[in-house]
Amino acid sequence: MDAGEDGATFRVSDYKTRRSGRWRKGLERLASDGEAHQVPFYAELAGRALGDGWDFAGGELLFLESDDEDRLMDLSPEQWAKVRPSFMRSLTEKVEAIAGGRFPIHPDDGDHGHCSWCGFSTLCRKSHAPSRSRAAKI
Repeated sequence: MDAGEDGATFRVSDYKTRRSGRWRKGLERLASDGEAHQVPFYAELAGRALGDGWDFAGGELLFLESDDEDRLMDLSPEQWAKVRPSFMRSLTEKVEAIAGGRFPIHPDDGDHGHCSWCGFSTLCRKSHAPSRSRAAKI
């Protein structure tokens, strides 16, 4: 998080290693669909922690291993205001599911998804064929 020189605005930056196919939708759409969490979630946390008088000035994903034209993906304050209600609904649903002991799996995380680097893949339900089959139907 970076505070503006005016002492009244802040930005949220999230650094990623590489830009994979999932980011093609754009940060606004991914936040609206509840698929990109960090920039919106940090914007909410920072706004509440800083209190009144501070405004969200935008956020971005910065892809470290991308060329210059694909290095930045932005979320403007106007975009965030538009997608915030749907993001918050999605976040509420996920928190309620976790509180209820429901941890849904997503069988296909793509080439650079969590499964490609997770040290617990042999214990995960994604390795259990019936669980994968049920999750693929959702």
